[in-house]
Amino acid sequence: MGKSKDLATGETRFVNTAGDNMTGNLGIGTTSPNGALHVKGISDHGKIVVEHGGTSGSTNHNFISFHNHAGNTVAEIQSEENATNSSALLFKTGGTTTNMAVSHNGHVTKPNQPSFLAFRAGGNYTTTSVAWEKMILDGTRWNTGSHYSTSNHRFTAPVSGVYHFDGGVNRYYIPAGNLFRVGLYVNGSAYIYGQVDYSDGTSDLKYIVSSTIKLDANDYVELWSYSNYSGSNGYSSGAVWNTLSGYLVG
Repeated sequence: MGKSKDLATGETRFVNTAGDNMTGNLGIGTTSPNGALHVKGISDHGKIVVEHGGTSGSTNHNFISFHNHAGNTVAEIQSEENATNSSALLFKTGGTTTNMAVSHNGHVTKPNQPSFLAFRAGGNYTTTSVAWEKMILDGTRWNTGSHYSTSNHRFTAPVSGVYHFDGGVNRYYIPAGNLFRVGLYVNGSAYIYGQVDYSDGTSDLKYIVSSTIKLDANDYVELWSYSNYSGSNGYSSGAVWNTLSGYLVG
């Protein structure tokens, strides 16, 4: 352990209880510390206790703060005690923004986790095409992180990871002997789709497809549909008919 100079006496063997400074590594329970602070437990356990100095019934916080070379806070772990003596554990990154929280009941929330639900906000539209068509989903119920675009109707992955998507399309009457498909496209190519073959004419049927997909950052996902019926028919509009939703699993 490094020595510190007593500011009053010039002695270098002692550390003042306040306002002092020391160099080298500090060991608690060990004489060979291999870090700035090395705490070694006794026997089969060890504990570091951080206790707030507030009073009962008040709001108290404990912090472990991480700084960069310039001394600016880049991350924190915070224990938050409220007036009912219940504690939440907050994980803050990018400065002091809470990006994950564990409540005193063990509920884990991630308020900035990418997620969205998109829908067809415009009016009904018709089609006579027998090719795959990208669904025009130009509205959102929510869009955390703004990673779904209502302009190009696609979700773009902000980070590499595993994502889950659910898509549904409602199409008007298709005569017997025809088929209807709904698919998820990744980077412009079909990734997965489901198909319905009509034995008799059916109207206003919504078909749903879902999948968990591993994406790289900047990969994009779109909702497409197809029917081999070329007659005049179309898609329903509204938030409950043509939809695509998704979220980052991890």
